[in-house]
This record gives sequence, C-alpha cells and structure tokens, in this order.
Amino acid sequence: MASESEEIKKDDSDKKIDWAVDPKDIDTKDVDTKDAELNDIEAESVRLTDADLEANRKVTNDDDEPVLNEWSKKEQENRQVQQLQDELYPKRTFVHNWFIMVSILAGVSAFLMGVGQFIGLFYQESGPVQSVVRVYMMAMCGLIVLNELEWLSFTRDSKLLWIWISRGIVYSFVGVIGIQEIEASEARSSVTEIWSAGLRKYLVLTAWAMIASGILYFVLGVTCMQIVLGRLRKKYAERIANAKESRRAKGMSSWRLRQFS
Repeated sequence: MASESEEIKKDDSDKKIDWAVDPKDIDTKDVDTKDAELNDIEAESVRLTDADLEANRKVTNDDDEPVLNEWSKKEQENRQVQQLQDELYPKRTFVHNWFIMVSILAGVSAFLMGVGQFIGLFYQESGPVQSVVRVYMMAMCGLIVLNELEWLSFTRDSKLLWIWISRGIVYSFVGVIGIQEIEASEARSSVTEIWSAGLRKYLVLTAWAMIASGILYFVLGVTCMQIVLGRLRKKYAERIANAKESRRAKGMSSWRLRQFS
C-alpha cells in the first residue's frame, strides 16, 4: 500500500510538472501583438466616446439656441424698459434715502418726546418752573418737527437749525433737558406705580433718541455730509426736471408706461 501511494503522488507531481509552462517557451511576439490590439481597441473606444460627446453637445446647443436667443431678447427688452423707467421716473439713490431716514428719525423722536412732555404735565408732580420748562420743551419739539419737514422758511433761513453741526448741538441739548426733567419729577399720588414706571421709561427712551439724533447730525455735519446731501438733491431735481420734459415730449403718462412695461 505504501508503494502504491508513493507511485500516485509521483504521478501527480509529474502531471503538475507537465502542466507548468516554461517562460522561455512563451512567444513574446504574440503577447506584443495582443497588447497592440488591446491598445487599438481602447483608442477606438475613446475616439468613439469623444465623437459621441461632441455630437451630443452639438445637438444640445442646436436645441438650446432658440431658447437662449429668446432669453437674451427678453433680457434686452427688460433692460430697455428699466432704462426708460429710470429716464422718465427717476428714483433717489441709496445715500439720499439714508439721509431722509436720518431726518425721519429725528422728527419722530422729537414728536414722541413732545407727547411725553405733554403727558408729564398731568401725571407727574411739577412746580411752576418745571411746568414752564415742559411747555418750552414741547415748543422746541414742535419746532424740530417743522425743521425736519422743511415746511417753514423760518427754519430754512435759520443758520442755527439749518447747519447740521449746530442742529446736532440743539437736538442733543433738548434731549439732555428732557432727561433732567425726568430725574427732577415724581409721579403724582393718584398715578399707579406701573403707569409711573412705564411713563418714566417712555420719557427716557425718547430723550435718548433725541440725543442720538443730535449726535448723528453733529457727526454728519463735521464730515461735510450736508454738502453731499445738497449735491444729491440738486442732481435729483435736475433728473426730475429732465424726466418731466421727456414725458411731455414722448407724450407718455404713468399708465401708458406701465402698459408698455
């Protein structure tokens, strides 16, 4: 049995040896030929892929060209309409609108502060002098509102209120006087504690808003922003005058312009 198993193992080893291939027996020319064929197939597939992509791109561009032309035409029309609107109905610039917001802030602060002073006459203890001061404060707040609205020639001609540096000083002074009035006044005995605390906070907020408006005007005046506003107003007035002439020449009303757009 042992001799038979040894013979079987020997036969198996012989078969393995027979199956093995000697590298020297491999024909290198066949390998090179197969590699060249594979390279040619890969190059052809890449070339076909590029050609397909180019064809697809061309088809896509041909399909999108009418859409792109329509978009560009629509964009050009919108640009012309916007240009016509700017020409016939000009708008203020962002900086110009910002200066207007500063004026609105000061006017609203003065109005609310005047209302607070009026309420304080009836709900806070005050002597004759303090009552007279409150009346003067209400008058000053009303004058500030009129000054911001620029309705009266008196305020426009007044150098004290027209120049921003002095205007800022006056506004801040009014706010400081308001805070002094709050500290010197006490609520009447008939007023509840909650109402008194709420009124006091309201008066403090309006007074500080007035002080902030004055500081802002003072800083803008020092940095010569009033000159910038004057130039913006002049340019805007010229644009408005030119727009009126253009509308008169074109014979277009606002309704007709909206219909055109």
